[in-house]
Amino acid sequence: MLTGNSAIEHIFHFCSILPYSGLANNAPLFDIDPPDYPLEWHTDRGPRLPYIGSYGCTLTLPRLVDPRFRSFSTPRIHPTKVSARRHVAFQAYRALYENKLLNDHLLPLINTLELDQESEVQVLLKEVENCKGMALVSSQMDPLHVSGGSGADM
Repeated sequence: MLTGNSAIEHIFHFCSILPYSGLANNAPLFDIDPPDYPLEWHTDRGPRLPYIGSYGCTLTLPRLVDPRFRSFSTPRIHPTKVSARRHVAFQAYRALYENKLLNDHLLPLINTLELDQESEVQVLLKEVENCKGMALVSSQMDPLHVSGGSGADM
C-alpha cells in the first residue's frame, strides 16, 4: 500500500535497486521551494526573519530513469517541508506505477540482467539445487574441548 508516509521510503527503495555504474549517485534529490538559504544569502548582513509561508518541492530521480519520469513538482501549497516532500514522493511513485515501472505489488520491476548474465545465473542456481543440505559424518569434534592440557594452563 502506498501512503503519504511511506512514499519517500518507496522512492528511495526504487532508486536503490537501479544498476550502479560507480560514477553516479542513485539517490533521489528533493529540492524544497523556497530554499532554506536564498541566493547570495551570505552577503546579506541584515536580520533574517524565519519563513512562515507554504512550501513546494521538486523531486529529481537518477539519470537511469526515463527522462519523462525523472522530475516531479508540487506547488507551494503545503504547510511544512515534510508535507511537501511526502506529496511529491507520492505523486512520483504513483506516476511510476501508472507507467508500468512497478509491478502490482508496488515493487520496482527488475529487468537489469543481460542475456549472457542471465544464463550464468541459471547455471549457478542449478549448482545450488544439487548441493545437499545434510551430510553424514563419521565423527564429530567438540569445539569447546581443549586438547593438549588442562584448562588451568591458559
